[in-house]
Amino acid sequence: MTSEIACSTHAKRTIHGDVAQSRAAASAPKVEGSRPSVPTTSIPGSSFGQSTATAKASAEVGGSTPSPGTLLRAPLTAASKLYIVVLRSLSTGLKCAQACHALRAFVGEYPEIDADWYATSNNIVVLQADDLPTLADRMDALGLAVARFHEPDRGDELTALCVEPGGAHTLRRYPLAT
Repeated sequence: MTSEIACSTHAKRTIHGDVAQSRAAASAPKVEGSRPSVPTTSIPGSSFGQSTATAKASAEVGGSTPSPGTLLRAPLTAASKLYIVVLRSLSTGLKCAQACHALRAFVGEYPEIDADWYATSNNIVVLQADDLPTLADRMDALGLAVARFHEPDRGDELTALCVEPGGAHTLRRYPLAT
């Protein structure tokens, strides 16, 4: 499986790995708790609770120039938040439904980022905006992982986005969804 991953230089890099296989590996140590287990690794310099892909990239970075394919995402903390942005003109009930759709789309498109976020933080912020296409393009330009949800019942209108935890700086001006 190949995934595009955002890096600190705002360019997309590619990292190879199969999360499903790594989750099934019986020999991998597991982070236990009330949430599903996430595979960890014993690569020197890795943090407890990191996914295998993140730990490999962390070990490779080591202060030197990263090679192509290296994940350069800042480590997640308990305060890291996943951002969902819904279309402001929707009713409250539709905003809730569209937020759920966007989260599901994010989980499907970025399983490694989702697994790291879920095991480390599991904090979600739901915001609202008037112009989702422009916001989504801005997130893309910054190299952030963003999942879009287009509502079929509204002519495939873009009604919600889900943005990785690195989007806090850009999204701070948007109000909470009401």
